[in-house]
Amino acid sequence: MIVAAIDPSLTSTGVAIIRSQGTGKPTVELHSVRTAGHKGDGYDASCLRITTIRDKVMRLIPRDADLVLMEGPAFMSNTGKVLERNWLWGKLYDALVACQLPKVIIVPVKVKQFAAGKGNADKIAVAMAVAKMWPGVDVASDDEADALAMATMGWVHLGGTVWFNVLERHREVLAKVVWP
Repeated sequence: MIVAAIDPSLTSTGVAIIRSQGTGKPTVELHSVRTAGHKGDGYDASCLRITTIRDKVMRLIPRDADLVLMEGPAFMSNTGKVLERNWLWGKLYDALVACQLPKVIIVPVKVKQFAAGKGNADKIAVAMAVAKMWPGVDVASDDEADALAMATMGWVHLGGTVWFNVLERHREVLAKVVWP
């Protein structure tokens, strides 16, 4: 079984891939796709940057994935570059559709609830919770932690073996997701 997840970001898109290894513990791959924009970048520069991110991310996503999860847009977010963030999200979603990959969109609050138990958990709490779920996995950024939290959601949903206790709160969050 293969589950992948994408945490879209203009500066550091997190990608997590969980793969089964027979009957043993699954392997986890984490990646950060980093780019930098410049003040005053116009539409052409933004288009090139977003297309580059999409291409790098899609090279990482296995075409035989059983499920790909992607964090949904944060519509209420007050961070900048709203157009560009949503443009990136749309390009990534279009690429998943074009590859005919089974996919599900996870709203940010559900990622936080699953990982840390609170829908308003900060990035540190999510990263700490993910580290407890996957001891020994080197999580290098908040974006990788979010991606691994989502991939774990898909992994548990599909019945993958985990070495942490799946709690009632995890099951409650998973029950509210509209799975493909």
